[in-house]
Order: sequence, then C-alpha cells, then structure tokens
Amino acid sequence: MDPEFQRILERTRKERAQYFTPRWFARLFAARLNLPDTFWLGLLGPLLVAVPVMVVLAMLSKGADPAASMPVFSGLTAVLGLYWALVSRSVLIVARRAPQAGGWRWAAVVTSVAMAALALIGGLRGLL
Repeated sequence: MDPEFQRILERTRKERAQYFTPRWFARLFAARLNLPDTFWLGLLGPLLVAVPVMVVLAMLSKGADPAASMPVFSGLTAVLGLYWALVSRSVLIVARRAPQAGGWRWAAVVTSVAMAALALIGGLRGLL
C-alpha cells in the first residue's frame, strides 16, 4: 500500500475514534468543531442510537400501559428537540465563522433551527 495513503488512512482512523465521546460533545456544544461536523455529525449522528432507543422505550411502555407509549415517545422527542436546539446554537456560531461555505452555511442554520423547533413543538404537543 502507498505510504502516503497509509498515513492518511491512519490519521482518519484516529480522528473518527474521537467522535461521540464526552470530549467530542463538549467541543460540539462549545462550537469548536468545523461546520460539517457540527451540522451533519452533531445533528444526525446521535440519531443512529437515539431513534432505536426511543422506539424501544415507547414499545416497552406500551407493554406496561397501552396508553403510555405516546406520552413517552413525545417526551423523548421533546428531549431530542432540546438537544437539537443546543446543536443549532453551535451551528449558528460556527456558520458565522465559515464564510467559505457560502449560502450553505445559512441553509444549515435554518435546517437545524427548524428541526429543533419541530421536534420541540411536536414533542410538547404530544404531551398535552
């Protein structure tokens, strides 16, 4: 294998091993990641775990009480909305520092704020 390619591959492995650690989340919420990592990984990465956990918890609650699954799922959706609101704040801060992204940075801000608002509204509405 090409030595240069091997170095790039090793560097990539080391960077990816740091994703979704407590230190990474601290950097995410402090807006110290780049715009793609803040937007794509910050907003959508945790969904790989959060969505299956939300569905399992809602199903388990339905087994305990058939009327409980909707409030449980709605509450978890509201928590996800709060998380997205925190990430949206970071996306806004990082987007202001990334003029090279052009109009896409503002699309990221609008998208992240809309996701947070819709999750919060939907989650809270389901609880009422």
